[in-house]
Order: sequence, then C-alpha cells, then structure tokens
Amino acid sequence: MVMAFLLKVFIGGTAVATDEMYFQNINRCNYFAYKIETGTFKEKSSSYYTYGTRDITAYCLPSMVQETTKFWD
Repeated sequence: MVMAFLLKVFIGGTAVATDEMYFQNINRCNYFAYKIETGTFKEKSSSYYTYGTRDITAYCLPSMVQETTKFWD
C-alpha cells in the first residue's frame, strides 16, 4: 500500500464521480482542486465563471491505495 491523494469534487453539494482520480503528489492534486474551484484555465487570467454563482468545491483526501493504482501526476 502507498499513500495517495484522492481529488474530490462537489457541485451544488452533489459529489462528482472522481473515485479514480488519485495523485501521488499533494501539490499536483491541490493544483487541480484549485483550478476546478476557481475556474481558471491560464495563469494570471480571469475566471471562465463569469455569470451566476459558483457552488463548486474541490479538495484532496489522503488515502492508502494499492501500488498498481493509476495516478494522474
């Protein structure tokens, strides 16, 4: 077993299916969590969420997984 970080995403309080989104590096996982929450797609750019409200939450949960698990970093 190895330590990994599972990216969890919620839209309007409903979980999005991210059960396979594991990262070995917490910084890489947090990078994607931040981009998903803020809606940015380029460094120093404005958000692509320009209208309405955003109710998107993303964060990384530490987990123990098999060494054969697919990682996204």
